[in-house]
Amino acid sequence: MFKEIDYQQDYLIGFNSRGEKKIINYDDIYLVESFTHDIIVHTSFGGLKIKERLYEVEGIFENRDIIRINKSQIIPKGKIMKIIPQYNSKLKILLANKNTVYVSRMYLMSFREKIGM
Repeated sequence: MFKEIDYQQDYLIGFNSRGEKKIINYDDIYLVESFTHDIIVHTSFGGLKIKERLYEVEGIFENRDIIRINKSQIIPKGKIMKIIPQYNSKLKILLANKNTVYVSRMYLMSFREKIGM
């Protein structure tokens, strides 16, 4: 993949359940997750399907504060409201939209580095 040195993309193109295209701004993203072959972006206006893979979303927003928390989920750092330690070496994350996600042990060290823990 080629990309301009100073170019930074701030949006994705998503599709709602009726197949209509919608622009998803970075600031609207709460969670990006993978279900089998579908990638769903959870936003303030609902879930939208995108064509990009999770690693491509990480690459698009590499200069932003986006964090991989487990094999199938990515969250923006700014949407984290609360971090709750769990007994099994995991972290429970409460997002700004009141959803709960978990940081797996495999991604725990990189998560802590990215948020400064």
